[in-house]
Amino acid sequence: MNKSNNTVIYNELIQTLQGEASAETEIVLPDYCPNIMKLVRTEATAFTHSQTVRADKAFMEGVVEFRILYLSENDDALQTVLQQVPFSYSCELQGPADGMQIKTKCRVSYANTRALSPQKLYVKATVEACMYVFAQSSEELLDDSKKNGVVLKTEKTEISDISEAGRKILKISRELEPGDNVHPSKIVRYEYFFGQCDKKVLNNKVIAKSDITLRIFYIDPDKNGLASFESKIPLSQVLELNGDCEEKDCLISMSLSECHLAMKEVNGKESLIDCDLEIIVSADCVGRTEIEIPTDAFSKEKEITCAKKTVSVQNVMPVDERIEFRGSFPLDSAVSIMDISVSTDAVNVIAEVDSRTVTCRGAFICNVLYKDAAEEATSVEKALPFSLELPVRDVDSVKGDVRAELSTVSYSFAPDSAEVRISGQYTGYVITRTEYQTISDITILDTPKPDGPSAVVYYASSGDSVWDIAKRYSASPDEISRYNNIQGDVITEDKMIFISR
Repeated sequence: MNKSNNTVIYNELIQTLQGEASAETEIVLPDYCPNIMKLVRTEATAFTHSQTVRADKAFMEGVVEFRILYLSENDDALQTVLQQVPFSYSCELQGPADGMQIKTKCRVSYANTRALSPQKLYVKATVEACMYVFAQSSEELLDDSKKNGVVLKTEKTEISDISEAGRKILKISRELEPGDNVHPSKIVRYEYFFGQCDKKVLNNKVIAKSDITLRIFYIDPDKNGLASFESKIPLSQVLELNGDCEEKDCLISMSLSECHLAMKEVNGKESLIDCDLEIIVSADCVGRTEIEIPTDAFSKEKEITCAKKTVSVQNVMPVDERIEFRGSFPLDSAVSIMDISVSTDAVNVIAEVDSRTVTCRGAFICNVLYKDAAEEATSVEKALPFSLELPVRDVDSVKGDVRAELSTVSYSFAPDSAEVRISGQYTGYVITRTEYQTISDITILDTPKPDGPSAVVYYASSGDSVWDIAKRYSASPDEISRYNNIQGDVITEDKMIFISR
């Protein structure tokens, strides 16, 4: 953001683009995998690898990670197939791409698996893609030269913007040790969450430190069911910032773009897990500046005319709120729960009618794997809606990118129902716009104002405006307030006031 004289230049959210992409392929199971008897569950997660702007288009590329659970013909134990399928999405921009930046998010809205044969699967997913396009914009305020000789009524407000200051891909390879008395025979799925991020800005660089906790779910042959263990991996990254970012608020975000887990044996006994991670670390800078918007004017000596226009002021509000959620849903005919995995549906940001509250709405999607009365493995999907309310000043429109990042998920089971408890963090930002009617030009006419008395006694009523009184009598509003001990522009009680011209 840059402000000089009457011009404010900032990074404006100019477009929100939404569309769909597909990811599909055929999967041939390795020879060592048992034949498919029954498909139990399909889960799919979209990961973004890259986001670019070229020519007049914006591009997003990533992968959909499919996790398919099935039962084999000769074994009651769950089997798992894991497959990554690439996807891409592009859309046209409004105008040339020079100087534009995009921020992206995506989610899987539909996923399905069909068994083509006992050793062959067909998987398909629909990815909902969203792109936020930012470009440099400017607002012209009243020229300083037009302010001479007039009394101005101004309204102070803050304008802010967000720009990507740095982005890097962090690659990590580790051997994870499950620990004593942990003997996984097959990895079923994993969950992850990032810890609190510490940052330090120094010499146009930001040093970001955090950690990622992997919760790995596996089949335990000793317990004849699912079990899990956790492993925490420290993270550290240095990002280069733009030259003007050091004095701004710096928001650090980390997102997982790839995770590969593979089991291996050591000395024929102990199990280790090879872990390869790819994490996108980005820094967004929020710049803020205070501006004064002239909304009215008058001259003490001459008549004037004012031209007005609409100014739209953008404000960026970072979101960093805790999640403590509890919800329940029915589970008809369930005897026992084998596993519950939770993901976050898209979070929509809307403005309530009164314009003083921004509400973020979404849903936690619970995939429940349970055994019914016949000891059959059954999978169902349940949606638990949530909302987050954030107070704001009067706004005319609102957009944003708010995400629910989960850290812990636990559940309890009662006959025919389950309760889920979720902890985590809402992160991201909300961008509001407020419109003001501002004076764009002032013309001082040659017509002088008629002479009047040098002092006036005025009987004011509660609710009267000091500015309106000053304008009527061509007096200084500051002097009226100071002489009559009035705080603010609105008079709060009936009273007699003295006006000196």
